[in-house]
Amino acid sequence: MRKHIFSRALLIILLFFLTVSSHATAARSSSVISKTAVHFFNEGQRINGILTEPEFLQNPAPVIILLHGFLGHMDDLPVHDSEESLFEMTARIFAEGGISSLRFDFRGSGTSEGEWKDTTFNKQVSDAISSISFLQSLENIDGNRIGVVGLSQGGLVAACLAARDSRVKSVALWSAVAIPVHTYSALLGKDSVDRAIEADSLEEITAEISW
Repeated sequence: MRKHIFSRALLIILLFFLTVSSHATAARSSSVISKTAVHFFNEGQRINGILTEPEFLQNPAPVIILLHGFLGHMDDLPVHDSEESLFEMTARIFAEGGISSLRFDFRGSGTSEGEWKDTTFNKQVSDAISSISFLQSLENIDGNRIGVVGLSQGGLVAACLAARDSRVKSVALWSAVAIPVHTYSALLGKDSVDRAIEADSLEEITAEISW
């Protein structure tokens, strides 16, 4: 069983790199990478992001959506010995392989509109769904080849997004929240999580974060 699981995991990794390398030839003709501040709207609120693209591609490029984590934003987590953030570096590497990417701040985070206290998991999934519609409106994006990478809580959002929206063709979970009850009990306190699980869907449950 372990060999079977390992073989499947290795195959997935190899297929991923083959997919990336298939777009690399066009990108090598120029090392220039385009970064554009973009925005879109969800439920009347503006969501700000950065679209990173390889320039001089002859055909619309596939795109990866990068989803940040709990209490984060699209350009947090500086990379050691680098002037880039984690997602900024990730976006650059994708672009060097011929793949565009969009990273954005969920509503209530970073530079996007909204208050963090109003953030819910479903709202973050909704923001991600709106980002797909935005990307499909762009001529230089291949709307049939959209993937998502989710970091930490963003991984939980990414998994739910892929299950809800068939436009997502691939998903990668990066240090993702795997067991939400355990993770959020540690962050918010077990009592708060238990009350939330038992509460009516319209009941508001609040908790204080100690850090």
